[in-house]
Amino acid sequence: MDVFRVLHVCTGNICRSPMAEHLMLAGLRSRLGEQADRFEVGSAGTWGHSGSPMESYALSTLKLLGVDGRAFRARELVAEHVAGADLVLGATREHRAAAVVLYPRAAGRAFTLREFARLTAAVAPAQLTADD
Repeated sequence: MDVFRVLHVCTGNICRSPMAEHLMLAGLRSRLGEQADRFEVGSAGTWGHSGSPMESYALSTLKLLGVDGRAFRARELVAEHVAGADLVLGATREHRAAAVVLYPRAAGRAFTLREFARLTAAVAPAQLTADD
């Protein structure tokens, strides 16, 4: 089974990107059931908070949405993270750029979250299958 790897990037990896990681995983599990195992979703930050837990307000927000982020620990973005990702989603253009600087070959698969949302909105859900 091929695994599709998604990497979320923000500054500290203690708020935006880990929330995106956890919410994406929860959404995939909810929509795809066992097929969600075909995805690996992670996150990293451009500035060093390695080993830190998620911010308390991020944890509280996730909890309100039924998602548990207590086991999360931040990690600093390195080239290997970007190279191993099939899709890189930056919180901002600067985060996307930081990922591409580390691994330039990722330029064609790196987007801001907003850019990616616009692209996916253009595809009708009925056009997609589990194999897409």
